[in-house]
Amino acid sequence: MSIENMTREQKKKIIEAIRSKKTEFIFIPSRSLKDKIMQNEDTFIVSLPSGMPEILLGCPDGKGISLAPDLVVKMINGNLDAKNKYILSMGNVIVKGM
Repeated sequence: MSIENMTREQKKKIIEAIRSKKTEFIFIPSRSLKDKIMQNEDTFIVSLPSGMPEILLGCPDGKGISLAPDLVVKMINGNLDAKNKYILSMGNVIVKGM
């Protein structure tokens, strides 16, 4: 289910789970994101924190990195900055522990 299709109650439930630390959110980068990282020409990709491109490239298919809880809350509330919104749009976010 995409965030855009979630009800207010569903969003509230996820935010409560984040705050209770019962869940973990994992970002799985897509092949297209990895390709963009390899090309190193995209404005947002070039501005990633030092080491992040290597971490994303090192994710085996189907595996990813944990997202910070505050970033997930911003994503759910629609308050992501342009760079994070762009990066997160090129992969999948899965929930563990809910």
